[in-house]
Order: sequence, then structure tokens, then C-alpha cells
Amino acid sequence: MYNRSQLNVVICTYNRAASLKRTLASLEVSRTPAHLQWEVIVVDNNSKDDTKAVVESFRQRGTFRIRYLKEESQGISYARNRGINESTAELIAFTDDDVVVEPDWIANIVQGFAQYDVQCIGGRILPIWEIPKPKWLSEYFHHNLALLDYGDTPFYVVKPNLWGANLAFRAEAFDKYGLFDTNRGRQPRKLYGEEESHFLEKLLEQNEKVLYHPHVVVHHCIGRNRMTKAYFRKWNYHQGELEGVLSGETGRQSIGAITYFAFKGLSASLYYFAVSFCKTREESFEYQRKAALRLGYTKGRIGRLR
Repeated sequence: MYNRSQLNVVICTYNRAASLKRTLASLEVSRTPAHLQWEVIVVDNNSKDDTKAVVESFRQRGTFRIRYLKEESQGISYARNRGINESTAELIAFTDDDVVVEPDWIANIVQGFAQYDVQCIGGRILPIWEIPKPKWLSEYFHHNLALLDYGDTPFYVVKPNLWGANLAFRAEAFDKYGLFDTNRGRQPRKLYGEEESHFLEKLLEQNEKVLYHPHVVVHHCIGRNRMTKAYFRKWNYHQGELEGVLSGETGRQSIGAITYFAFKGLSASLYYFAVSFCKTREESFEYQRKAALRLGYTKGRIGRLR
């Protein structure tokens, strides 16, 4: 039986043992108040690598409290919800298995909730580029990589524009408004998202306060595989697919209706793709992303209509 903590850090992971080790090592050197009771909960979402052994190695070192959980339902929302349900804390902070947290990350989260009457705090997510980033990868694309920096001044957000790599809640928020939507969020082979945005929308709709705090800082490790145009086209395709899955009519439809919608969606996608050949390199990439988004939306929408 675990004693109740003031804060639990929930990390959901899938086949990233080496990266997870780096994340846990950054938490190991956290500077926290002596009285603070905190614990890390690692939720393993069916990893095939040595994730469990990595967690056990930190548990044996005894430098901080850590628990290992296995969640067999695939998808980050299932894993996050498992972490919430297993949490014993008043505050629940989320970060990812490819993140390095600042030494004062936990302390600043706790201080933020003590200072501000809010249900949620999100903070900066700064990049660690594991190779030099290409010139075309400007700040315009940073939100696709879950990077975030709104400056040096705290403020109450009015839009759900904080990301799950650096997000903390009062546990009571989940008691009042439910858990993360399991139709949303990362899945194997699917770059879905929006689970945190959807939950933040519920908070904001109920006039709950959500704070951006500039001193709550993590660093997101961006690998070579996420610095290619192919990755961004794939990201747009999967975001479009998710939008299609979540919208439109459900149930069986006539073959004619499905054919018409498929033709309309594919035509739009082909139009954007064709136009991309007539543009500058930067404009061409933008039209390719629009084509991917529309194609993904068509696939997701048709999947609902069947």
C-alpha cells in the first residue's frame, strides 16, 4: 500500500527504453523541497524492449520513489488514464519518455499550484536537436513537434494550446471531468493527438483556470526521424484521419454516398498535390501537407460511414 503523495509524475512509454532511461536520470537529480512527497509512475504500454528492467534499475537505486505499471490496452490515452487511476497524489504531472526535465521542474509545478488557484499548469517545451535541424524546419512547424514557448510571463490560457509533454493537473480535475478520450492520442503507427487539447477544452468550457507557467520547463529530444518532410506529411495525414474519424455521420451508408464522399475527398487531395508542382519549394511542401491532410480526413471519414 502506497502512502499518499503530494505529486505523481506519470510517464507513458512504448519501446523507448534508452530514451526513458535519460528521462528518469533527469528526474533523479530533481531539486525538490525536503518535505515534498513525490513519486514517478511509469506506464509501459506493451513495450517489447527492456523498459521494465530500466525502471527496476532506478527502483533499486532508491534515489526517488518509482512504480512500474503495464497497460495492455494500446494507445497513450489508455496509458495516461491508467496512470491517473493508479495515482495516489493531489497533483498529477505528465511528461514523455523522450523528454529531459529541468532540475526545478517538480518544485516549480508544486509552487505554481500553491501560488495560483488553477486546475492545470503547462509550461515550456524546448528542443534538443539530436542532429543539426534542416533550414526549412522553422518555428512554424514547432507545434507539430510538441514544442512550446510563450515567453517569460505567466498567463491564463483561453485556448487549449498546451501540450502533454509538460502538463500538470489537480487530481480533482479528473474526478470532476473524467479521463482522456481514448479515441484520441498517439497509437502504434498512428500519429494521432488532441487528447490533452480535448480535455483542456472541457476545463475551459467550465470556466476552470488553466495557467501557462514559464518556469515549468522540459526539453524535448527531437531525433533525426522527426526532421524530415516525410514525417510532417505523415503527421498531417494522421491528423486528418483523426479528424475524419471523429466527425461526420456514423452507421451504414449507401455505396453511392460513400463513393461520392471518396471522390470529393480524393479530388481535393489530388488538386493540392498537383498545385504543389507549380509552387516554390516552401509553398510546394505546404500544399503537399494539405493534400496529405485531406487524404487522411477522407480515409477517416469513410471508415466511419461503413
